[in-house]
Amino acid sequence: MAQAAGVAVVATAAAVVAAGPASAGTGAIYTTDGNPGGEAYYTGAGDTLLACDIQADGYRAFAEMIWIGSGKSNVVTVEDADGANGNCAQNDSANIPSGTAISITVCLKDGANGARKWCATEHGKAN
Repeated sequence: MAQAAGVAVVATAAAVVAAGPASAGTGAIYTTDGNPGGEAYYTGAGDTLLACDIQADGYRAFAEMIWIGSGKSNVVTVEDADGANGNCAQNDSANIPSGTAISITVCLKDGANGARKWCATEHGKAN
């Protein structure tokens, strides 16, 4: 879960400003439960955030990406709510300039309104 060559994650707007040297793109980040049940990816092609439920454990995968742009904090989220069936949910509504500091968080949730659990966050730059 080191800063992968293609993924980045965020917890707060302040963390975005202090983002590390990773570049975002194709790597995955995983939830912190003992046998990770969720993963998230960011791809610069289309600025797409993906959340993947990778374990049939009753939880759903949730991903959030935060960045600062146009003088404000921006947030994009996505949930894979249809179970661990080999697919991922995606949100490609972000339009992030290359080099922008981003943070991505992946968590598991018990239902649509469930609390976020076993979250992991990584920081990087959009590509």
